[in-house]
Amino acid sequence: MSKWEDEVHPSTCKWYEAGGTYQGTGSIYSEVLQSTISGQFSIEWSDVGSCLIHCVPTSLSPPSFFRIAGKFDEFKDLSVETHAGRFVSQKCYLGQSSPKWSEGTLSFSLIFETLDAELIVSPTRIAAYWNVSLINFLANMRIVRGGLDRHPLRVFLTPEMPSDVPPERISIAEMMRNARNRLITFMFRNMPAFIEKLANYDDAEKSLKDGVQRFIATCVMVGAVPDGGSVELEDVKRWLPIDTLTALTIASGVDVGIGVIEIRDAEGGIIKRIHLSTIATPYHEGHTAISEIGHSNLVHSGIGPLIENVLSTSEETMKSVRIMTDCVIQAQVSSSTPDHAFSFVVRALDGLANRLGVNRRRLTDALPNKIQQEVQAVLFAARDEILRVEKGCRTTSDAATASTLKRIASRAEQADAVEDSFGLSVSRVLKHYLLNDEAAINDLYNRSPRQDGLLWVDVLNKYRGGVIHKGFSGNGTETTLRDVLCYTNHLIDLIIRISLKEVGYAGTYNPLNRAATQILPLDWVKGANNAKLFGFDGYEPELFRFVERGPTEVLPANE
Repeated sequence: MSKWEDEVHPSTCKWYEAGGTYQGTGSIYSEVLQSTISGQFSIEWSDVGSCLIHCVPTSLSPPSFFRIAGKFDEFKDLSVETHAGRFVSQKCYLGQSSPKWSEGTLSFSLIFETLDAELIVSPTRIAAYWNVSLINFLANMRIVRGGLDRHPLRVFLTPEMPSDVPPERISIAEMMRNARNRLITFMFRNMPAFIEKLANYDDAEKSLKDGVQRFIATCVMVGAVPDGGSVELEDVKRWLPIDTLTALTIASGVDVGIGVIEIRDAEGGIIKRIHLSTIATPYHEGHTAISEIGHSNLVHSGIGPLIENVLSTSEETMKSVRIMTDCVIQAQVSSSTPDHAFSFVVRALDGLANRLGVNRRRLTDALPNKIQQEVQAVLFAARDEILRVEKGCRTTSDAATASTLKRIASRAEQADAVEDSFGLSVSRVLKHYLLNDEAAINDLYNRSPRQDGLLWVDVLNKYRGGVIHKGFSGNGTETTLRDVLCYTNHLIDLIIRISLKEVGYAGTYNPLNRAATQILPLDWVKGANNAKLFGFDGYEPELFRFVERGPTEVLPANE
């Protein structure tokens, strides 16, 4: 192999740490004891966010130990001088405690947990970059060439082109040096940021998909510290683009979490490491709505543009998008129990309809003015006829019957009153977002009617009433698990599209239907043939068919 061939192979970075242990002498203040506990500390951490603080104190007496043992008490002002830097936390909680004998001496071991902590390595250096480990994020990435090739926080640094490459080998050398230049790029605070796979990505992906591990760091996200941005813990929490996780979750169909956060200088040297305790969902493979390979070949399309849209969306809108995204994930996790899965999509769409103010409407509002007047005339006539009967009962001193009739007359008059219908609410939601799914599905049902004769809105109401009021949709002769799953998957797809519209994403996506991976706009559903792809087929097939063995049938001996 020629010398230049060695030089064009990307090398793995040395800066990234997947975990370790900080050790040193420190102290922590106990509110219960109203005193400081000092001792030897050992802090075990990993890039998935775990951080356990072990302490064998030297200043704790037996009476003091038994006052705090076995209680989840709050402790303050942890400070440990370690070989790596000063480890600090404002609040800790006692997780475990136990006495320990060593060479005839009694000491007491404590294990603390914390919601947030910092390892301060070089406080005098000027902060330039931040990086965050991403948990359970799996994605194929495109080769990106340009200004990030030599970024100090690249996992695989793109080598410079050697000067001795023969002219006829330039194209091959260029391909070799960019072989690991696969990134998801986006802009954060007007500065370029990127996501890159970690060196162990292939093994991590296999471990997740094989069920060997439920949480593992797969990628790292890197960006520039905002101009004038403070790197104090609370300030970092405010400016860090945490909603990037929502974008990645929508795109990948997997709940993406974060591990450790690091602040680094312009050369990539570490200034501080921040440990946050975050809630993560175990890995469960979901629907990939947006992939870099399939959807980033168009302007404003792909994961990078989606991230930028999310980061520019208002906090009020993001509250709704986060809830809808969480419901999508939980529905897919619960897909083996369709009733549970359907209840999650109901929650998402009920909440959205309420936020948009379309969940409760007077029924006649949907009718033309002339028909409204005709319906109201019929209702008033029915009211008057019932009141005539009520008057006759009242003259015969049958007050109880008269009172009941009066209530019935009032209800007859208000038969077109405000109605809270899930199906109608979803229908209005679709109209709000200019989505044509309802018309497409009803077109299909008009051509191939369901056995029960219901239209899309009616089925939504039926299943919603089942899972919310009875706890189950009533799978049996009237419905099948397949039909519930069909409706659930379609609503999941609708929620994904609505979430993308909410953040202003104008790119393409991959629908959750029976076709292969597609590159389609958000409003692609136009007619019956499109609706069929979600599994709507106009009839309710039997899920199982049991075949009874005949009474005289003799099984072979090996059965």
